[in-house]
Amino acid sequence: MNGKPFSVYNTVRFEFRKPKRNELAMYHRRLFYLLFAFGLVSISQADTPEPSHVGLVPTVLFVFDASASMAEIAGDDGIKKIEVAKNAVNILVEKLPSKYKLMLVYFDQDCGRVTVCKELNSLQGDAQHKKLKSLVGRLLPMGNTPLAEAILAGADQLKNLGTPHGELYMIVLSDGADNCGGNPCAEVRKIIKSGLNVRVHAVGFQVNQHAKAVLECVAREGDGEYFNARDTKQLKDAFEGLRKFIVSGIRPKKNKPTNNKGKKYFLPAN
Repeated sequence: MNGKPFSVYNTVRFEFRKPKRNELAMYHRRLFYLLFAFGLVSISQADTPEPSHVGLVPTVLFVFDASASMAEIAGDDGIKKIEVAKNAVNILVEKLPSKYKLMLVYFDQDCGRVTVCKELNSLQGDAQHKKLKSLVGRLLPMGNTPLAEAILAGADQLKNLGTPHGELYMIVLSDGADNCGGNPCAEVRKIIKSGLNVRVHAVGFQVNQHAKAVLECVAREGDGEYFNARDTKQLKDAFEGLRKFIVSGIRPKKNKPTNNKGKKYFLPAN
């Protein structure tokens, strides 16, 4: 031991080195990113409450156009538009989970008259889905197109669900614009502003440019999607797109909107 008393202080040596400037900056950056990440987690958890409809059964309400124009032939196969539309709706109903609640509003009479199928309200599951398909299957093409009134009637049905309820969807299927003096686009805007949390989708089946613009506006005001179907295949594809959106949340590509700014259907209702 060379005559020196033993001590741990003599055998253990610590060295402290002042970090270089670039190393110090790196440590500061890492600390900042770490604190920032934890800050984001805490903010998102505190400020983003879970939606009230999570875990509840969704509701899908169909607004079906059974007006006289739906008697027109859809294509070379000689099938009427209404039959093609019925088939597309029924395929969607078959693919939707049986727990989904379904509703139906249609018009096949004069202006001022729409039909709300309240008999569906007392049914659930497969029985309700089967009943809706049966009701759609009986529709005959006649009458005018009170589209705005039908949308309002559908909104009233959704409001009557009360709370709590799952996500709300309205699917508007039509081959034309409202010809009863109504303003579908403005009515959807009013419905949303009233506080009803419904997403409104629209499907135009072999529509002209005016009707296309109206239905695009309906979907836009309802934060939904517009599908333009020029033939039977495109109508089937449209309803498959709706199924993916409603069940899985897969939103299709946006269609380029028709440029008809300033038209009556873009103005708010009185």
